[in-house]
Amino acid sequence: MSTTASTYINRIDIGFPVKGKDNDSQGFRDNFNYIRQAIDAVNSQTEYLSKVAVTTAGTSTFYGNTIDSANFKNCSTELYSYDLIDTYNIGIDYSLGSYQTFSLAPGDHSLTISNWPATGKSGSIRLSITSGNPNVYTAVTFADSNVTSLDTTTPTYELSSGANIFDIWSEDSLGGSGAKYYVKNVASGSGGSNTGLLTSEKLQISTNFYTTGTNGETYVRHNNTYATLATLPTVQTFTILDSITQTDSAVSFNVSASVQNIAAGATFYISGNTNQYTVTGIITATNTIVTSHDAWPISQNDSVTFVNPNLVNQPTVTTLVNGVPATGVMAAKNELAGTVYTNNTATYITFANYADGTINKLLISGDSTPSPRSLGAGSTATTQGYSDSSTLLATTEFVANAITSSTVVVAQATTATYAVTATNAAVVTGATSNGFGTRTVSFTTPSGGNAGDIWYQIL
Repeated sequence: MSTTASTYINRIDIGFPVKGKDNDSQGFRDNFNYIRQAIDAVNSQTEYLSKVAVTTAGTSTFYGNTIDSANFKNCSTELYSYDLIDTYNIGIDYSLGSYQTFSLAPGDHSLTISNWPATGKSGSIRLSITSGNPNVYTAVTFADSNVTSLDTTTPTYELSSGANIFDIWSEDSLGGSGAKYYVKNVASGSGGSNTGLLTSEKLQISTNFYTTGTNGETYVRHNNTYATLATLPTVQTFTILDSITQTDSAVSFNVSASVQNIAAGATFYISGNTNQYTVTGIITATNTIVTSHDAWPISQNDSVTFVNPNLVNQPTVTTLVNGVPATGVMAAKNELAGTVYTNNTATYITFANYADGTINKLLISGDSTPSPRSLGAGSTATTQGYSDSSTLLATTEFVANAITSSTVVVAQATTATYAVTATNAAVVTGATSNGFGTRTVSFTTPSGGNAGDIWYQIL
């Protein structure tokens, strides 16, 4: 506006017209003109105020202008909610609200943010993201080239069940090429700060995600590849101290270190004693172990080794021991399931933890000197020779040679039906059967003989 209403108002001659005097009509015209211009100015200013003034009857826009020295009390921010998003390239509009919430379909999603404040200004936004199916893997990646994650090495987050809250701040100093911004996962699922730990049951280390399965097993995922981590039972060895007590039903004793990592149900054995016992109680304050009365006697300074219960349905790491066990297939106190003993003659696979007087190993034997008598492609065993007198399973070569050249095949049979040769048979039935006549077994070519005689040539 070129002027204001007050300018015209000040020009109005408030003393005109003069009472009881013939007044000049020009004075009337001047006053009317100033009044009209003042009203026009007021109207124009009112229209301007209607556009820029703060109102309680609707939305007020400041067009990017600064509000200075203001105090806000009992205020809120705009909440913007999306429907379930099943697209995998998601665009978030900063101008829609400072708090935005949405749910994602399972899978990997790429997220970008647009309409950040202009250059030289900073903005912040909070996103509340849930998974449409918390039982299926869902992840979001803040994909802008100028984003920095304050939690992980890469701005990729696997969503946990419940709300996953992300706070994002912009620093637009890029001259119109897009906002540089930071993202931090401030809460996931049951809540808590995220510093790589997504939930109490999910852990992210770099680009690997670790999850606890329904049977306690540990799953690891890297991108779209999965594996189950194998375990070893935890084994701890201590020295028995004093305070050994015995009652009619239990024995308790103190050990030389903390028992906080020993579980009730753990088995243990004591040096100089082949028996195995079970922990029935633990007193962590005094490092005391409680077990059954059968463990008595226990002596001070004895060495005691504990083996905790292992996870159910969890693969066990195989450990290799060079050489064969001194106890053979019988259990020894220091053995755990998964231990493999081997040398050039035998392999023992331990399939169960130690229990006194039990067999806990499977034996696979082989030749001490490898020979060409192997069973062929795909075989894991070697063929026993015909002269082998072991009690191991006979092979084709062994059986063939035993029948061909053995001096005795059956030492004594009560009844032999359709026997080709029966040496020293007590009774041969049938007057015209082949049981009568001379029977000859020889390496030489058959010769001579009478009717009914049978000659067996050994080849």
